[in-house]
Amino acid sequence: MIYRIEFNEDRYALLPFKIDSIEKNIYFGSKNVKVKLRWDEKLKNKIIFPKSLKEELLIKEKLLYQIIIGDSIKIGPLIGILVDKRTETLKDNLDDYISYFLLYSRFHGVVFLFALDGIDFKKGTVTGFYFNPFSDNNFIYDTLPLPYFVFRRIGLNENQRKYLLNNTLLYNSYYFDKWEFYNLIKDKVNTPETKMYNKENLQFMLNQYKEVFLKKQNGSMGIDIYKIIKSQEEYMLKGKFDKSYSAYKSLDDLMKTLNFKNYLIQRAVKPIKDENRCSDIRVVMQKDDTLKWKLTYMIVCLGKRDGICSNYQRFGYTLKFEEFFADKLGLGYDKVFRIKKAIEEECKKVCNLMDTIGNFCDVGIDVIVDEDYNIWIIEANKRHDHRMVLSLNDKIGYYQIKGNLIKFGVKKSGFELF
Repeated sequence: MIYRIEFNEDRYALLPFKIDSIEKNIYFGSKNVKVKLRWDEKLKNKIIFPKSLKEELLIKEKLLYQIIIGDSIKIGPLIGILVDKRTETLKDNLDDYISYFLLYSRFHGVVFLFALDGIDFKKGTVTGFYFNPFSDNNFIYDTLPLPYFVFRRIGLNENQRKYLLNNTLLYNSYYFDKWEFYNLIKDKVNTPETKMYNKENLQFMLNQYKEVFLKKQNGSMGIDIYKIIKSQEEYMLKGKFDKSYSAYKSLDDLMKTLNFKNYLIQRAVKPIKDENRCSDIRVVMQKDDTLKWKLTYMIVCLGKRDGICSNYQRFGYTLKFEEFFADKLGLGYDKVFRIKKAIEEECKKVCNLMDTIGNFCDVGIDVIVDEDYNIWIIEANKRHDHRMVLSLNDKIGYYQIKGNLIKFGVKKSGFELF
């Protein structure tokens, strides 16, 4: 049930329902106060707290809340989304985040956006912008307790990360790199063999597979990626933005041009191509109010013609899964369904493995289907671009991705969706 909270000068909290105690701790996020309680059946859907609680708990008036009664009283939901380093930058871009709040009427409470510099680590408070549908402005700038649930979209140093882990339900809690990810999944799913970059490993991988990629250990968006091909007489090198391959007589000559640190060597799987464009599939996996991993979306990305990768943002494009496999490739819908289901099952395995090293509820997994329709897990993106589905002009899919995060946060912190 939804309640409106008001304040008066009384020393008691007046509740519209009977309770088993005359005194309980009342929680709002990280703040809690012990209060004497009384029952007033005339209140119906209203709760009246002593005025002192307004400042102690930092509860916001004119909003509606859910109440959980147990050994204590829990007011909420109270959900925070950490989206920026600086509050000033966030303030200028608030409208970009309005899609997080489209389901607000199904749970109420407080959902707010905040930046890293808005956290007061000593006081256990956060200053940010909370959504208020009853005000002239959608967002109100104010200070709140640390929320029950935080979903982060930015990097944190280890002290900041541990603080949030110890004081709230922090999701997207750990940012692993490509090497950590490979070692996490290599024995459980089909993924290309990968080694750390050095001459010995590069020689081995080229002898074994003839074609490899070099990728930055912490790289993203296909930046800093190179392809090397070994032929009988020479080594060929091409970067993401190069128009053609450069030839080298020896591996030593090639490596002189690659003064790399923290790079990986990955077997080059041959993806399905269309018009000589490399393809891969971005698989959006999320937890929603079921608290279980589910497939939300699949997007096929096609890179530039004659390119070495599937990055679509320069000279490439995207297609819906069925549009690519059924319409473009001419596969029957039964086969398309089986491929899609197999990808989903492999991605669920990956997500369950991720759950062993941190708290996650939203990930974009890159998958290649090769020329023989084998499925390869390439990497997992913890801060994947939710706007990718907008390249397909699918606003409903975009809103679903945003909504699932909030639904998960509401349920994970113990509250209900109506």
